[in-house]
Amino acid sequence: MGYDLDNSTIIVSFRGTIDLINWIADFDFFKEKYIRPGCESCFVHQGFFYTYDHYLRENMMSYIQVLTSIYP
Repeated sequence: MGYDLDNSTIIVSFRGTIDLINWIADFDFFKEKYIRPGCESCFVHQGFFYTYDHYLRENMMSYIQVLTSIYP
């Protein structure tokens, strides 16, 4: 994650698949309902969402808060 000064944008990027655990998550490609306000008919890739929710979300949200405090 980082900040693009030219476009005044916070960038969130994910690296590609690099190991067996990533491949297993990739193959869990079924869609599940993504329930959030304003997103009534949204779905998300199960494997990606599980990885995000269990391993990435907490640190990502903390860092996004830091970035938004520096670059409102």
